[in-house]
Amino acid sequence: MDQESITNKKLDEIINSDIDSSYNTIRYKSGEKIYSINDDSVSSYIILQGEVETKGYEKQKSLIPIRTYKKGDVVGLVDMVIDRKYSKTALTKSACVLAVISKEQINTSLNQVNSISSILFKGLVISLDTNNPGVWS
Repeated sequence: MDQESITNKKLDEIINSDIDSSYNTIRYKSGEKIYSINDDSVSSYIILQGEVETKGYEKQKSLIPIRTYKKGDVVGLVDMVIDRKYSKTALTKSACVLAVISKEQINTSLNQVNSISSILFKGLVISLDTNNPGVWS
């Protein structure tokens, strides 16, 4: 079995055992909007099935594709952890099933770990966003 197959198998095991039963899931049709730029960031989403594309503005003129996310990827997390409005628009590229993780769930999880871990995680998210502007949502 090649490395990609092993990774996909592990991802399937995690999704099937943990995420499906632990979080609310939402089904979207292809082309549906999940959230828009400047909406309050109230949730992040784990892609259980399908593809999601984020779009942003090129020099504030037109909305252009930024990145395509696939099964196992998370959208909306960076904006939520930094506690800012969504910086991208997220649209489904295909029919999707998404696990919804609320801001409250993230904050509760971060508060359950020791404070240094929480600080390091938030610092990492801020660093990712600062060093890769316009990439993450």
